[in-house]
Amino acid sequence: MGSVTFLVMVGLITLVLLLANRGGSEEPAQVSKVDNNWKTIDHPAYGISFSTPIGLQVSVLDSGFGSIVGSLMDGNTVLLLNIHRLTDKSIVDLRTLVGSESDWSISEIVKGKVKGIKYAGRQLVDDAHEEDVEAEEYVLSDSYVVGIKLLLGGNVLSAECSVAGPSYADSISICNRVIDSIKLN
Repeated sequence: MGSVTFLVMVGLITLVLLLANRGGSEEPAQVSKVDNNWKTIDHPAYGISFSTPIGLQVSVLDSGFGSIVGSLMDGNTVLLLNIHRLTDKSIVDLRTLVGSESDWSISEIVKGKVKGIKYAGRQLVDDAHEEDVEAEEYVLSDSYVVGIKLLLGGNVLSAECSVAGPSYADSISICNRVIDSIKLN
């Protein structure tokens, strides 16, 4: 009898903690508008909204409260979207999260009143094999990546859209539009 009471108490405490971490009154991410073959997704837990093409398959992890992943396959070309939040309070220079790739274009941006960085260039691929002591990175020639990193209090909002494949150039404008559509609510 005592172990059942203990398990019920642990369950209730866990539920309270989960609701407290989510803010309690926040809604899960959801599509708020569809217009001209694009959908707008509101993500209250992250405090953002963004738009994607209707054909981009988007999933919001953690029952609609977590990271966003999306993909769109067109023949041998794939477009990937990844939006997540980092909670490392020691990050002060967002450029360290992008790396030191000299061929990437990196610029400072402002979204609302929040400062951040935007980066774009060719996708890097980690050529790691178990027998290798050091992994080498190489540039995937038929690729493009664009992303932003915003410092929001103690969190970093990271959004990245990449496309790779023989028809990658046809999807560059889609990645740019998705990333540029991100708004802070």
